Amino acid sequence: MQAVASQPTRAAGATTPALSDAHRDGRRVQIALLLVVLYGIFRNGATGLDAAAWTITLAALLGLAVVAVSLRPGGPRPRTARGGRVGLALLAAFALWSGLTFLWTVEPSGTWRELNRAVLYAIVAATAMAAASLAGDRAIERTALGLLAVATLTALWAIAGKLIPGVTLFGLVDLDHTRDLARLRAPLGYWNALALICVLGIPIGLRLTTDRARSPRVRLGALAILFLLATTQLMTYSRGGILALVVSIGLLTALGPHRLRTLIVVAVVAACAAPGLVYAFETDALVGNGVPLDTRESAGLKLLAILVPCLLALLAIGWGLLRSEDRVRWTAAQSRRVWRIVGVLAVSAAFVGACVAMAEHGGPRGALDWATSSFTEEAKDEQFDPSRVVTANSGNRWTWWKEAAGGLRDRPLGGWGAGSFPVVHKLYRDDQLSVVQPHSVPLQFLVETGVVGGLLALGAIFTLLGVGYLRVRDMRPGRERELGVTLLAAGVAWTVHGIFDWDWSLPGATLPMMVAMGTLVALPARAVPPRERSVEALLGSSASPGRWGLVALAALLAAAAIGSAQLPARAESVAAEAETIAGDRQDPVALEQAAARADLAARLDPVSVRPLFVAAAIAQGRGRLIEARRLLLDAVDRQPYSAEAWYRLALVALALADFEGFQDAATRALRNDPSSGTALGLARRAELARTPTSASATATGTPLAAAGAVAPVGVAPAPTDPTGAAAPTGAAGVAPTPVPTPTPAPTVTPDAVATPGLPASP
Repeated sequence: MQAVASQPTRAAGATTPALSDAHRDGRRVQIALLLVVLYGIFRNGATGLDAAAWTITLAALLGLAVVAVSLRPGGPRPRTARGGRVGLALLAAFALWSGLTFLWTVEPSGTWRELNRAVLYAIVAATAMAAASLAGDRAIERTALGLLAVATLTALWAIAGKLIPGVTLFGLVDLDHTRDLARLRAPLGYWNALALICVLGIPIGLRLTTDRARSPRVRLGALAILFLLATTQLMTYSRGGILALVVSIGLLTALGPHRLRTLIVVAVVAACAAPGLVYAFETDALVGNGVPLDTRESAGLKLLAILVPCLLALLAIGWGLLRSEDRVRWTAAQSRRVWRIVGVLAVSAAFVGACVAMAEHGGPRGALDWATSSFTEEAKDEQFDPSRVVTANSGNRWTWWKEAAGGLRDRPLGGWGAGSFPVVHKLYRDDQLSVVQPHSVPLQFLVETGVVGGLLALGAIFTLLGVGYLRVRDMRPGRERELGVTLLAAGVAWTVHGIFDWDWSLPGATLPMMVAMGTLVALPARAVPPRERSVEALLGSSASPGRWGLVALAALLAAAAIGSAQLPARAESVAAEAETIAGDRQDPVALEQAAARADLAARLDPVSVRPLFVAAAIAQGRGRLIEARRLLLDAVDRQPYSAEAWYRLALVALALADFEGFQDAATRALRNDPSSGTALGLARRAELARTPTSASATATGTPLAAAGAVAPVGVAPAPTDPTGAAAPTGAAGVAPTPVPTPTPAPTVTPDAVATPGLPASP
């Protein structure tokens, strides 16, 4: 009997080590993945080549680690809710499609960057899913608390630049983020992205605050975090952030418990944050740009002196509400009565607002016309005025959306190539406003990757959201379900915010959403069922060729992702080194070293034109104009749609007195950027310099001249391929879709031009 009784015990104990090892490793990967997200946020949102390369490297190594953990002999296998793998497969398919657009892209460098981003998001979503599945119980709670910690650290860093700008941490880190611009944007470098990170954390803080099963200390701490996140979010002046916040709180209220309690917390936090926000918005030293440090320090300390008592008052109110929870009993009838009052107040406020608008603009039709014209007009956007949060203008988004729609109309199936909107924008714009994204994630997918890419990317996002909703709906009531709703709210908030912004191109803003949705669609890992034992037998031994084959394949894919990210980053770094070495010096040895570095950069990144620009500038500095012309001819061969490459080639041709080559290059620059003042200036000079030249070295070496596609200078491009050639080099023989002449639009005033080095729109 004893022997028989001991057998189940040994059998059960035999699986326990493998299961506990999987749980431990899954939790470690979850924590590491959150650290990768934090790294991306604090590296300026991981938008730069170097930051993006290291973010992808870290994520790929984590993905490789989770593959190794998942293939542990006898261990459990990760799994996902029904449809979760479909969402991940669509993400991977979009990455493959982005790479395929290399065949017809008009911006190869941008395509390479977007390919790497899509790969990064697919890796992070898959890693989050596998890690959450292996981690076992409380995987959702662990991710939610981690994302709240990430949002809290981000908000603390951002608001420190407003409150204590003169402080330096450890003598190394300067907190003066508001030195040039008062509008909060650090550490991501973009105010709307900072607002979105705060919005992703607020639903989690709300759920912790209203969870009666948690200790008062935890609930009051979450209340203080809500105060920090709300204050920071509103100091970004982001209207899209406010809209995303309203949607996420609405979803949290609709799907989660404690609905009235949630709204009460929102109202109390808003009331306590109001005094500090009013002071921050009305004080010139806190809203003005370029204010001296001593003035900002004084105003920041005064703001801190207002916020601290407001926070203490909030905590006191919260403590009072906590003590009253056990004494106050709410009946269903009382709850319905309160909801009726809330509904009446909301409808009344909307009615009063509509009446005021109609009175100011001459009735319903006038109010509607005013709202429409405000949204669609091209005008200066007061990016740094807090009052912008109550305005109706689109921040010139309507113009960029029309440009994207025009590009989609002309290339509907495959688009212009991933990451190509900077070029498309120049082809279709009719003003001097420069921008590199259409400020709408769906439109960016469609214009850059066509209907095929748009369906894949949007299908992946909405599939993950749909599966996440079904997962939350089917979960049993409890803490995991309540926090699961907060992860779903994060995904919905990101999606709503992305309609009006370029979050997909901001890894720092998109990675938290991918982690949230990957975690939400995961299911607890399972043992291998009997029908799969033949496969397990193949993989059962740590020395099995099958197991090592899968690990080797994963390692190969990880190495490919890392190499694809590191090569352009390294090329950019080497090109920057070449510029630094050259400087303004005329030392022949230094210039030769700089030229060698630029040549290396050009070979490391065979699609980028920047290393060739650097090499050409060095050659000009050495007086080698023929060599500079050859390098720039290589540049226009790599990127025939690059207006800057044609600008530079035109100037070198002019320096060589090659007037026909100058005219050809100026014409091509104008075709690639018809509304550019620089291109128009070159075209005018070309008209003045037009001479009956019988031969021209540059003309014969230029693809445009070789194609016989030179158009009269100063004339708008004909409805043909903007390069003027049947199939530009690098397009793999695929002829671009004809592009019509852009329709003229009102000219934007010079004040509307974006500040150099900053996003072109709020």
